[in-house]
Amino acid sequence: MSMLSSFQDQYWERHHQLEVFRHRQALAWLNKNNEPIVDIGCGDGFLLQKLKEIGLDSWGVDFSASSVNICREKKLNAEFFDFGSGILPDKKIKTAVLLDVLEHLLEPEKILSTLQSRNIDQIIISVPNFCSLPARLQVLIGGYQKIIILRKVICTGLRIQF
Repeated sequence: MSMLSSFQDQYWERHHQLEVFRHRQALAWLNKNNEPIVDIGCGDGFLLQKLKEIGLDSWGVDFSASSVNICREKKLNAEFFDFGSGILPDKKIKTAVLLDVLEHLLEPEKILSTLQSRNIDQIIISVPNFCSLPARLQVLIGGYQKIIILRKVICTGLRIQF
């Protein structure tokens, strides 16, 4: 077990997601005809549960075995995923949702290239507000900057719609 996966496991064993703007916006942007939906970086399954409640076919992947187990305990479809490989399970995907995930990846272009190659109809991505004080402090200590992530999204050839 890597130090990062151990950290993630400990995090999800102690924390639970609450509904915030990124969840509400992702649900609002979803084209309900683009099922199945994959939640990449599903954490404890908060968004997966919301999708299930409104009757949408969805599944999730996460780097943390603990978060996958938490999802499964909730009867949600979740699988372990090695983000470093960028290779998603061979399942049908029409919509991919990545909420506050890309800024944690050393090579976010791997997963973005995979999504592009899979001919996915809709990709919903959120990244934190890098103008906020906590985000600026993170940048000072070596965190990703929004412009780097945006450049990597564009370099993969994905079209961005705001």
